[in-house]
Amino acid sequence: INISLEKHGLDKKGEKTDFDDAQVVVPGQVVDELVDIFNLANDAWVRMKVTFDDSTIDGNMLDDSLLNLGEDWVKCGDYYYCTKPVKHGESAEFLKSVSIPAEWTEALSEKDLKINFTADAVQEKNFTPNFKSDDPWFGTVIEQSVTDAYTVPVTSNNLLSSHDILSSLFLFVVCCRNARRCCFNAGFT
Repeated sequence: INISLEKHGLDKKGEKTDFDDAQVVVPGQVVDELVDIFNLANDAWVRMKVTFDDSTIDGNMLDDSLLNLGEDWVKCGDYYYCTKPVKHGESAEFLKSVSIPAEWTEALSEKDLKINFTADAVQEKNFTPNFKSDDPWFGTVIEQSVTDAYTVPVTSNNLLSSHDILSSLFLFVVCCRNARRCCFNAGFT
């Protein structure tokens, strides 16, 4: 199992392009920020966990309602599960955009908004998730990970930059208890 996460923006024609981390965003703006899980190995089931470093910014709630997700995702517990396996060489679009709440003001310009994305994969062979269950992956435990993380500090006076929203990439290589399953984990923070 081998997956990766990639972040892209959209150009004026709606085509994927390198994401501009330096763009200025304003309240009420929808930021085209695509997060895709790419499958680089055997066919796999994937899931994504989304967390926020803080639950609020000056009393403004931070939660999944800021996220505009791709198709074929269902939330169960702390994870979003892709309801279709991702074939070798293909990707699953998790995030389409982030919506900046219209009520946010200039008072938040120096605040950090960090959304953390962690993706897991389990090989498709010998594994059938139950998406009607509260735990579609039957308690699959990630036992070990190796992390390489980098956090980008906020240094501008811009209201919010998308650089603050999704800032760094980290990768986890994981081992699962059940030898019949191979797992891999990757994420943005």
